Amino acid sequence: LKSNGELLKKVQFPAWAPILGASIVQLIQVLLELTVLVLMFLWLRNVGWTWILAIPILIGTALFAQGIGLVLSIINARFGDVMYIVAVVLSALYFLTPVLYPISMVDGQNELLSLVVKLNPMSWYVQSMHDVMYSLIAPSAAVVVALLVGGFLTFWAGLAIFSRWSEDIGELL
Repeated sequence: LKSNGELLKKVQFPAWAPILGASIVQLIQVLLELTVLVLMFLWLRNVGWTWILAIPILIGTALFAQGIGLVLSIINARFGDVMYIVAVVLSALYFLTPVLYPISMVDGQNELLSLVVKLNPMSWYVQSMHDVMYSLIAPSAAVVVALLVGGFLTFWAGLAIFSRWSEDIGELL
């Protein structure tokens, strides 16, 4: 929002539009990366029907990220130094999400660490994508529905918070 502050002051358009635009750019990048991944898996013959489940998981992930992004953008607009804290927290969350390691590596190592990793919502999305794309394991329907509902609820809550606190955003920026 801060980079679009002058534009928000001069032109009448919804304050959420730049945030949605940035998210769409990231979603396009993910789809391009996923295309390369799919081509590689086709070449390696690691293909399965479980790939179909990647679509609702990606939709849930995108909604979840958009909801978090809406909340963080309004907080950052009101309190400028928050972006530095968010960068540190996101770095920590990256390592507390099973991106570079299987979630089974954490089990039995340290109870607190295992609990934190399992309660991290990003772990649910990452692990589900890992299961359907790499391991060709289908998560239960309840897990897929939970990821979609969780993403939708996070988006809805983020939009509600953003709408409530963005009325005077042009003056703040």
